Amino acid sequence: MGGNSAHRVVPIDKVLDARRQHLLAWVECATLVAATAAHRLANCGWARRRLARRWRLGGRRQFQQRDL
Repeated sequence: MGGNSAHRVVPIDKVLDARRQHLLAWVECATLVAATAAHRLANCGWARRRLARRWRLGGRRQFQQRDL
C-alpha cells in the first residue's frame, strides 16, 4: 500500500489548505454562474420591459414628490 504511506507523509495543514482553496474555487464558480444567469435574465426582453416599467414608475413617483 504505497499510496497510503504517501498520504501519511503529507501534513494535515497542506490537506486543509488544499481543501480551502478548492472550496474557494467552488464559491467563485458558483458566484460567476449566478451572475451570468442574472445577466441573462436581465437581458431577456420580458424581464427588461418589466424592470423598465418599475423604474419608470419609481421615477414618476420621485418627480411627483419633487413637485410637491
